[in-house]
Amino acid sequence: MIVEKMGDYSVTTVSIMREGSEFGINAEQLQDGNTLSSLCLAAGEGACKNVCQIDQVDEYEPKICAEENIEFIAAEAGIVLDRLVIVPPTEDSVLFGDKINKGSDVPDSGMYQKTTPANAFFFRPGIDQTLSGQTMAGVGMRMADCGSVGFEFNDCDGALVIGQSHFSRTNMHPETEFDEELRIGGEPVSWAEHVLQSAIDHYGADIATIKIQLAAATEGKSFSFPTVEKFQKYWPGWIEKGFAEVVVNAAGSLDVIVGYRKMIDWQLKRAADRFGIDTGNILYEHAINTEDVRLGHASHQNARIGKIAHGRDLYVVGVDKTKVDAIETELVLAYENLDMFNSSASFEEADEANKNVAVLEKRLKQLRC
Repeated sequence: MIVEKMGDYSVTTVSIMREGSEFGINAEQLQDGNTLSSLCLAAGEGACKNVCQIDQVDEYEPKICAEENIEFIAAEAGIVLDRLVIVPPTEDSVLFGDKINKGSDVPDSGMYQKTTPANAFFFRPGIDQTLSGQTMAGVGMRMADCGSVGFEFNDCDGALVIGQSHFSRTNMHPETEFDEELRIGGEPVSWAEHVLQSAIDHYGADIATIKIQLAAATEGKSFSFPTVEKFQKYWPGWIEKGFAEVVVNAAGSLDVIVGYRKMIDWQLKRAADRFGIDTGNILYEHAINTEDVRLGHASHQNARIGKIAHGRDLYVVGVDKTKVDAIETELVLAYENLDMFNSSASFEEADEANKNVAVLEKRLKQLRC
């Protein structure tokens, strides 16, 4: 697994399906394994497509069962399973942790919370609750290819908000092809702008605290099309705006190199400009290129052409547990300063120290979810 520092208080943990360039069909070829039950092999190919068959399997190889893999990955991320929310990233909508009851089922005891499909989800760790009453500690999306972006900021009360968004062909459009339903002030906007506007409005976000982490994005996927017109049917405007490059291959047909990473960068910078976010708060350097089969990550594109087995990695955005110890240490010093100022009758300094203690206590309580 890969753990990426996302902001001041959060991290993104990404599972790795396969061992390097291995195909990924058995335990010896798998690292963390597939995490999507519809592609699970524990009860035989296709057996778990509609309903998980884990209870019907007497013995199965480790790393083959998707549900077992999710439990292991959550533990490695420091998240108790029933505090994890998993969102199917298949619909261009934005969900929030305090609004999940509509359409979502109450999880079985000890199981993670499933939600209705959405390509973005935000929550307040240690505050928002699953439908079984557990406070949320992390949000996971099962993905392959495309892009994963994590978010962190403070709400209007100073509480930590973290979130995750899936960037895919359905929501990555150039200006000429923006979704007419995604608007700010009557103006059509990008998916990134829509996601951030939704979160800012919902939480009253403190703009200065917004941190954005690009966790994964393919550097440049190659698709073969007989004509440019056929490509443009699925990717309108990408060539004209410089997000796709047409190359004539040796056979005389067309290979189109699609710049997913370039498109996501463009969207995030548009959003930063619109909302006044410091571009230094957008982190790119650790982004995974899932197109590189040597890294072992799931890839629908590579699986579709038979290079690797089908599967999904789990991207979990959650609390950075190392921050809990750091804040506890900081709080001890804050208590000492408060006592010192009170003892010396330094009332103004004591007042400030007391406010600092209150902020640290509040943040520590939330991060201990």
